[in-house]
Amino acid sequence: LELDSVEQRGLFRNVVLFGLGFSHLIGKEKELYISFTQNYRAVNFNDLRVVNPNFKIDENLKDEKGFSVDVGLRSKRVKNTAFDLSAFALFYQDKLGVTLSVDSQTNAVHQLRTNISNAINTGIEGYIEHYVVNSTNTTLSIFLNATATFSHYTGNNVPAVKGNKVEYTPLLNLRSGIKLGYHQLKAQLQVSHTSDQYSDATNADLVANATVGLIPSYTTVDLNTSYTFKKIELSAGVNNLLNAHYFTTRATGYPGPGILPANFRNFYFSVGYSF
Repeated sequence: LELDSVEQRGLFRNVVLFGLGFSHLIGKEKELYISFTQNYRAVNFNDLRVVNPNFKIDENLKDEKGFSVDVGLRSKRVKNTAFDLSAFALFYQDKLGVTLSVDSQTNAVHQLRTNISNAINTGIEGYIEHYVVNSTNTTLSIFLNATATFSHYTGNNVPAVKGNKVEYTPLLNLRSGIKLGYHQLKAQLQVSHTSDQYSDATNADLVANATVGLIPSYTTVDLNTSYTFKKIELSAGVNNLLNAHYFTTRATGYPGPGILPANFRNFYFSVGYSF
């Protein structure tokens, strides 16, 4: 094996992160909570090393820092209904990401991984579950989990992306379904929806080689079942029950470039034994 060159680079750091949480019981069932946490993401090997002529790395990459805040109210089951509602904010400093850049010598367009900009994600999230039937041997409930995320770059390192949406951050994530329990049998049918999202900071709808562009919204349905008999548990289910055709990411190189299709309808079965 003959190597054209040998690269060596070390990044050493000592990081102390701070977090603080507070909760307060309201009566016997409700709880108010607030938390603040510092966030940190180190530059790693995959950020620094990519073998692809259409992809370049900023040699001055820096670690990503930030903090998150959330406040919410949750409740245990009261009159057959439980819920958890919260608002959150996530702040990035020097967020790592991919943007389109033009080579100053060849004028060729390529992707560049760099510290794009400061960014902010804010949003609300809620979960509610209501038990339609709640007897000794039978339970039937409906549930909804919804998240709305509003994101944008504030713009400093790459001014051109100021105001753009943060990549891979859909506006809406919805999960809804039905849960059934009958003696040792459990089943759940879930419908999931994810709104469209961008795969790079420039918010390009599409480029010629399809390495970046819009990721359209998609909806999937999953069915999961399980049955417990003494110490044996049987599980079976179908993922992507309606065989939706969609994708969640794009590839810059092998096996691309282009979209990476998600799995089609697939089945699973498993057996578990508790000792």
